[in-house]
Amino acid sequence: MVANIHFKKLGGNSQLYFMRKIYFTILLIIVNALTVFNCAIYAQEFVLDLRENLQIGKELSDTSGYMFSEPRLVLVTQENEIIISDKVSNSIRKFDKNGIFITQTGGRGRGPSEFQEITDMKFSNDGRIMVVDKLLNRISFFDHNLNYINTKTININTQVTLEQIYQLDTDSYLLLYFRNLWVKENAKFLHKVNSELDQIEFSAIDIMELFDSNSDLEISMVYSPMYQSTQFGRKKIGIVPYIYTGQIFVFEGDREGRILGKKLESFYSMLSANEFKNLYDNNVPGVSSRSGRFGAFYFQKKGINLALIGNRNFLLHFYILFEKGSQVINLNIYNSEGAFLKHVQLKEESLEFFKNGVIRIFPKYIDDNNTIYFTDRYYKNGFPVVRIFNSNLDVLLKKNTN
Repeated sequence: MVANIHFKKLGGNSQLYFMRKIYFTILLIIVNALTVFNCAIYAQEFVLDLRENLQIGKELSDTSGYMFSEPRLVLVTQENEIIISDKVSNSIRKFDKNGIFITQTGGRGRGPSEFQEITDMKFSNDGRIMVVDKLLNRISFFDHNLNYINTKTININTQVTLEQIYQLDTDSYLLLYFRNLWVKENAKFLHKVNSELDQIEFSAIDIMELFDSNSDLEISMVYSPMYQSTQFGRKKIGIVPYIYTGQIFVFEGDREGRILGKKLESFYSMLSANEFKNLYDNNVPGVSSRSGRFGAFYFQKKGINLALIGNRNFLLHFYILFEKGSQVINLNIYNSEGAFLKHVQLKEESLEFFKNGVIRIFPKYIDDNNTIYFTDRYYKNGFPVVRIFNSNLDVLLKKNTN
């Protein structure tokens, strides 16, 4: 608030005092105006800016390291070296920060440094690379140069399939199993095990908290092996199922965990057999059928989860909503504590996620510089690559810390 100023003739000292008061009043007005201006800038709608700076992969090359069948997983070292697994060849390849091929390991087999199906790659606490082979039910360890160290076989009779691994402390691992056979009786699928991988210390996260245990269809949805998980913030793990429900499970070291987001009132609608056939024949997205021990069902999903990736600053939740016969890519951005920051709708003209209605681009990794790594199955309509984009997420981070 600015005080009223009365003008009158003053002596020397009084006149100096008056001029100083005028000066500081004007300065205060300018500072307030600049503050309002900055607030107005920050209040503007955040637009995610992705700028592509590198592609790794070639259609033809004298070096096989550049030729992928289907890049599946991405890791980035502290030196910004990029490690990529290939689904078909079961190989693991290392590139420098400029995309120059360095070395590779792996291949199909059952021997040391060989794999049947790689489903996860993570860093251990001491910097080793942990590689999960779900078919051999084992974890192989490599140094940062992809030199083989050793292998540990999972010696736990769970009757389910290992998919992913995390190490949050030095004496134990977190194993994620995504195909529980008897979900009504035991739906927990995250298990903390000892360092020898032969004893479960405790199990956490009940899958059925995201679904209705009284619905045979929703119980059958739990059987889907297509779950996404990621580590973000300081030792938090986010998990989503294949079908989009509006929620994310977060594990923070306790046995219960918590849920982010609000569950959709209805994340699917039931269909008759004739309705299903008509929609399916017309290539309407989201139409599904499911059959098994709980019966046969026809339904249309409201959406699916595309990817969940995180770093020390953010949790990024990519999902697809089926709207009026089209597929729309959405992104929810959370901070390191799991607080919701922003919803962004990604437009096809900036990044073409689909080819003939089929998903071609998958978000795979975000490093601590907020660089985002995507796999593209049909780059330039021809060959698979890993595409690397700089982002402006740091702007959003600054906005929410001011």
